[in-house]
Amino acid sequence: HFFVLVGFCKGGGVSARLMETELPFALAEEPCYGTWTSNVFTRTTGSAARHVLEKLDVDKSDVLVDMGSGDGRVLIQAALRGARAVGYELNSELVAQAKTAVAEAGLQEGSSPSQVEICQTSLTEADLSAATVVFVYLTPKWLRLLASKLEGYLRLPRTERATRRLLVTYEFEMPPTCTEFKSPLQQDISYAFWVYGSQ
Repeated sequence: HFFVLVGFCKGGGVSARLMETELPFALAEEPCYGTWTSNVFTRTTGSAARHVLEKLDVDKSDVLVDMGSGDGRVLIQAALRGARAVGYELNSELVAQAKTAVAEAGLQEGSSPSQVEICQTSLTEADLSAATVVFVYLTPKWLRLLASKLEGYLRLPRTERATRRLLVTYEFEMPPTCTEFKSPLQQDISYAFWVYGSQ
């Protein structure tokens, strides 16, 4: 079985400063509903994104991948904490919104080295090999469709750069039929997060 150790954020001061900063529209608290092919697009609230990144102590040593990155708010929060953030999104309108939000946050998308990268491609094509944290906010149907890929990610060995392999699902947990992880090792009911993996 995999295990995870989750503690309080050692960078709490950074988080407090972020809370006091005027953030771009993509980090607003209000949820907004739209469509994304067969998956319903629902924005993760800014407070929820901050909460999970703080709990997992995401920092400059991390590479966060957001599968279904939408308007980019999770990517921006991760990048503001120093992490490299990579998003995969198929909807061209959402990709455009995310790029605008990244610029408004003072982050340069596509620079070299890139702190934020947004890829307009199918989630099945997402490259998770360098990720230390994978964030997923998808419906149960899509979690089932991607279960094999996500399990494969959790089985990847840790490396000098990828020192941990964590999968975070929001609102919905992974299907119980998954062989690699039958139950979450960390659960936050107040924000509906489930964390799987090793650290």
